[in-house]
Amino acid sequence: MRDIILPPEASNSPMEEETPTPEDEDVIGCLPRLFASAHKDEVEGILAQLPPLCVPGKEHDLEKAFERYQKLLDLYQEQPSLLDRSIPSLLSTLLSYVDLPKTERTRLDRQSSVAMNFAYHLTKVRGHKVMARQLPHSVQYLAPLISCLEAYDKSESARPEKSMLLLWLTIVAKNPFDLRKFDGAASEGATLRRIFDLAMPYLEAAWNRTHYYASLLLAECLARQDGHILLPTTIDRVIKVIEDTVADVEKEASAKGAAAAAPGSSSIRVSMQMADRIIGPIILLLAIMKKVDRCHLQQYVTRIEQTVKRFFPLHPSDQSLGKKCLVKTIQRLALITLRPKLAKWRYTRGKRRIEENLRAVTGEENGDSPRNGSSRIGKKRKAKQEEEEDKEDEEVEHIEMIQWVIDKLLRALSDPDTEVRWSAAKGLGRIAARLPEDFAAVVVNALLTNNFHRLQGNSSWHGGCLCLAELSRRGCLLPSLLPRAFTIVKQALFFQEPTGRFALGVNVRDAACYVVWAWARAYEASELASHVEEIAASLMCVALFDREVRIRRAASAAFQENVGRQRTFPDGIALITLADYFAVGNRKRCFSQLAYEVSAFSKYTRHLIDHLIVDKMRHWDEMIREQAASSLGRLAHRDGDYMRERMEDTILPGMDAKNVMDRHGFILSAAEVYAGLKETGVVGMEREEERLSSLPSSLISSCSSAGKGVEVLKRAAAISMGRLASVGIPLDERQIGEWLSLLEVLTADDRETTVAVAADSARPFFSRYIDSSPKWSAEAGERARNKMLTTRREGERTGACILAALLRPESIDDKLFETLATIIGSRSETDKLWAAARQASAKAATTAGKNESRTRATVRLLAAGTEDYTTDRRGDIGRMVREESMRGLASLACEGLMNGKELEDALQRMIQQSAEKIGNTRQVACECIISILNSLGDAVPDCEILREVYRDSALFKSDSVLLTLSPLLRSTLFRPHLLAALVLSAGGISEVTTRAATQTITTYLKAASEQDQELFVSLLAEMVSCPMARKSQAALRVLPRLLLECECVERRAEKCAPLQNIMSTLVRITLKSANPSRCRMALETLSVLLSLPEGTKVWRTAADCCLRSLRSPLPAIRRSAAECLYEGLCVSETVDEEALVMLSETTWQDTDDMPGLERTSRLITERILREDTV
Repeated sequence: MRDIILPPEASNSPMEEETPTPEDEDVIGCLPRLFASAHKDEVEGILAQLPPLCVPGKEHDLEKAFERYQKLLDLYQEQPSLLDRSIPSLLSTLLSYVDLPKTERTRLDRQSSVAMNFAYHLTKVRGHKVMARQLPHSVQYLAPLISCLEAYDKSESARPEKSMLLLWLTIVAKNPFDLRKFDGAASEGATLRRIFDLAMPYLEAAWNRTHYYASLLLAECLARQDGHILLPTTIDRVIKVIEDTVADVEKEASAKGAAAAAPGSSSIRVSMQMADRIIGPIILLLAIMKKVDRCHLQQYVTRIEQTVKRFFPLHPSDQSLGKKCLVKTIQRLALITLRPKLAKWRYTRGKRRIEENLRAVTGEENGDSPRNGSSRIGKKRKAKQEEEEDKEDEEVEHIEMIQWVIDKLLRALSDPDTEVRWSAAKGLGRIAARLPEDFAAVVVNALLTNNFHRLQGNSSWHGGCLCLAELSRRGCLLPSLLPRAFTIVKQALFFQEPTGRFALGVNVRDAACYVVWAWARAYEASELASHVEEIAASLMCVALFDREVRIRRAASAAFQENVGRQRTFPDGIALITLADYFAVGNRKRCFSQLAYEVSAFSKYTRHLIDHLIVDKMRHWDEMIREQAASSLGRLAHRDGDYMRERMEDTILPGMDAKNVMDRHGFILSAAEVYAGLKETGVVGMEREEERLSSLPSSLISSCSSAGKGVEVLKRAAAISMGRLASVGIPLDERQIGEWLSLLEVLTADDRETTVAVAADSARPFFSRYIDSSPKWSAEAGERARNKMLTTRREGERTGACILAALLRPESIDDKLFETLATIIGSRSETDKLWAAARQASAKAATTAGKNESRTRATVRLLAAGTEDYTTDRRGDIGRMVREESMRGLASLACEGLMNGKELEDALQRMIQQSAEKIGNTRQVACECIISILNSLGDAVPDCEILREVYRDSALFKSDSVLLTLSPLLRSTLFRPHLLAALVLSAGGISEVTTRAATQTITTYLKAASEQDQELFVSLLAEMVSCPMARKSQAALRVLPRLLLECECVERRAEKCAPLQNIMSTLVRITLKSANPSRCRMALETLSVLLSLPEGTKVWRTAADCCLRSLRSPLPAIRRSAAECLYEGLCVSETVDEEALVMLSETTWQDTDDMPGLERTSRLITERILREDTV
């Protein structure tokens, strides 16, 4: 229907007054601030192109357009109100494509159905209430909508167009016109019955989203004056469906020998099967109780109560949507029973407009403003009216039913499902607002007593906080109860329920922030004045230190709300600019920076310190404990005296805690606080120094064992030792030895994370205590050398090498250097497998090489390390040694300790590594080359070419970077090493690496001279004959692809000496190798060489090898030889058809007829080589 009339847009919408700026038209963080103009234009463009996409054959394009449309709108699910300004135009475009059928019982056409699908998704994002107001509601659409809906089969699965048609019919039927005018010649009420006949069947089918819109339609019709007549039959029908479903389920359960009721209870279990059948009728019942006037429903209260009572008490494992619907049902029963009048005893909320609060601060409420005058007149008039009213009737009808409902709702606050708890909380708030004061006080007292016990779980606390917020918002939590409620909420703000290696309670803390936010809007500032400082400090602690970003942001929002409405928050304006919604998004920044800035406000400093010590030092997350300890160290600069008090009475005793997590937190905090106090110049800390300096002696036995939680203690010991050493804690000779022993244990750990932390912490210790003492330098070197030689664990050798690398170059003697050289040289089988130890040895050798007397030997040692290609079950473990060797060579080069020849050799090795298969190794090589270029500049050979290629190390992690290395092939100095590396990469198993390397080589060969091509063939010949399987295997794989790319092979095959060497190697492999894989690769290369001119020596040698392989004892080799011969002979100028037939039709892998295969192979040889065979 092309002339659809849309309702006029509201001109006074607050969003119409906003003028978006370019910087606002963007998505910031996780949430957008405005409907971005780019998104709006794209959505409008998609809708404008819908008609051409609805034709047959365009289904794929239509699906892509709809997916993009969904993705754009889904960005605004958290803040759908941003779409409000654009919804009228978007809906107008969609409805212009809708053509409601003019004939009866006709479905929507293709274009109209697609438009309705798009409109339905917009409804899902924004909500049906907003969308229903925007739909055309003229009475002319009633008959077409009813007729169209009657054409759809009710048993079909949920379809978006049906939901949109039902929603549209709902808003049309809500208009106050007489439906009898549309009955025509039919009996009175025919139109209403048609609506019921098309909507009711949806509710009796299995649950889907269409049920909701059908329920809305039926409820709106029953709420009409002419629809009341159908109310009894509708409710009877709904109750009958529920009762029949319960009976059927009980019957099926008894037939199976199971119980339909929950164990130990007479209530009916809401299983998935039952929920699918009863949710539709219950949702209709809910809609009726919401839309129809209570005077028409009171007579059905008892019957509905008896029907739903059978499902209570709810079982925790019941279907969540079914439980939510049942909870809503009983709360609406109570609201129908109670008079629709809010109780007068409720707390009267204060000013809700921030403008009035701010005006009060500036003195505009001194009694002079006209608004205050009118306010006083209004108050007097209200008081007079209250005096004239009769005393409120305290009697409550159906008191037992109300008590039962409240009891079930209080129990539902502890349900495992959030949506059930949320519904129960809102229901209790609505009911309490209508109860007499004494009755409501009992409800609030039961909530505060039962839901917040220390043994209650997170579900009970969460439901209780939600209910507390709802009661506060509705004025049911009187100011006299605020002290008791505040104590509970303060606990809830930091609630955690430990469960294994994590803790529950995120939702509880979120709900607690919601309570504080609600208090800001519900109470006058004077009511909260006595709690303001505690509320402000608690919220700031949560906003800065909570583990979850959404809780930090919730606390920041609650703090900001209180600052605007309570006016008395200390330093509120300054703090909301520091810890705003976006600033608290980064947890590391909160602990390290924002906490320090907030602590500048004296009223918050000690609260922050106490919270970190009491709460975060015992947190279950190790990272939180580390960040909290670091934050305490910074806060020590703010209030040193108080920090020393807390250190003496809490932190130092906590270092001996039995709980490993507590001990970890307090050890870290003790070190950080001591360091912070030391940095501020505090003196007289002998007691703390005595306790902390003996820390290793108390930890070494625990760290040497393999008990539970030892790894946590090891990391705590490592971090604290590094921090204490960095500020120079006094240590005597005995203590230095203990610290060194503990570092040896920590660096020998099997976990890389612990070793990395220990290595970082050992650096300041060696710098301050070991390097300054010749005695301890020699002692540390000797202990490291003994560990390297005597250990039977790789971790111990690795740790010893790590500590040796921290010594000064002159402290590494000849014996230690020789030991390092032995380890790097992999002279034993154990050394070969301990790659991590060789990596650490290379690092220590680099330190030794900075002593000029050992530089030459170190360079040779590290150069040998770049050739380490050891492999085991973990793969290429030698890469760790190669990477560390490159770093060492780069370090020596940057310090100017290499001569020109050594520098060239080092660069050649790095360039070779930058073109190999492993992305990490390529990146390290690039970083080393860049550092050399930055340090030595033009002294580097071919520096311009190197700068052209090596610009960004991050790019070298990608395999496609091999395509960018072509400029290096212009350098005669680096070309051979780069080509060797490219051959290795081209012969790998990674498709991307192989393709990129092969493309780079072939591009070079096409432009190369014959001399350069012959040099490349020489390189291939050298690699094929190399005894190292890594090189020879890769070269064999690429030979078939690269050999004929060289023109010198085709033109001068007989005179190409490198080709003759390759042929000799291939012949040896095919005839003597026991490795079938190598034989097959050699045969593939020989097959390619059969494309050379027939009769040449190379051709005859290749053919002879393939023919002799036909008589191999291995079936796989015989078959491969036949395939290679067939492929090679097919491109020959003189093809022997009979030989090809014999090659293709013979079963070469057959092992039963070896004499027959022998005869066939000799016949083929005679025909191909045209000579007699013996």
